[in-house]
Amino acid sequence: MINAILIDGESTGLETPQLEIGNYCPDVNIKGIYKTPQQGLDAIRKVKPDLVFLDVQMPQMSGFDVLQDASPITFEVIFV
Repeated sequence: MINAILIDGESTGLETPQLEIGNYCPDVNIKGIYKTPQQGLDAIRKVKPDLVFLDVQMPQMSGFDVLQDASPITFEVIFV
């Protein structure tokens, strides 16, 4: 089982991946969905996911800023 989280500043950016993962990726377990970069960072530290679906452009900070603050990166990233 792959534990994943989704981080995206827009609701539609969260709904589509969640639906597609549910339909086509039975081995991916979504452990959380986060609408702000800070919530996502907190979840990365707490959940310790295997995979992060990450928006590049978000309010407050970019996806690249999230990765920099999450260092060391111990998970795979898919930019959405």
